[in-house]
Amino acid sequence: MAKRLTAAGFPETNLHRIGVPNHPREGGLVAVLPAPGATSRPILLLAPIDVVEAKRSDWARDPFKLIEGDG
Repeated sequence: MAKRLTAAGFPETNLHRIGVPNHPREGGLVAVLPAPGATSRPILLLAPIDVVEAKRSDWARDPFKLIEGDG
C-alpha cells in the first residue's frame, strides 16, 4: 500500500510503517494527510488491506449480496 501511495504522489515522510523486522510483509501503515487549514478537524479512516477469499459454500447467505436482516 505504501508503494501505491508514493506512486500516486503521497510524500514518503507522511507514511509510517508499523511492524517487526522478522516479518516485513506483516504489520500496518499509517498515512498522514495534512488538513488544508489550521481550523480543520481531524478525521481517521481505517481499512484492512489483507484479503481473505470468501467462498459462497462457506456461508449461509451469499457473501457478495447485500441483505438487510433483523430490521
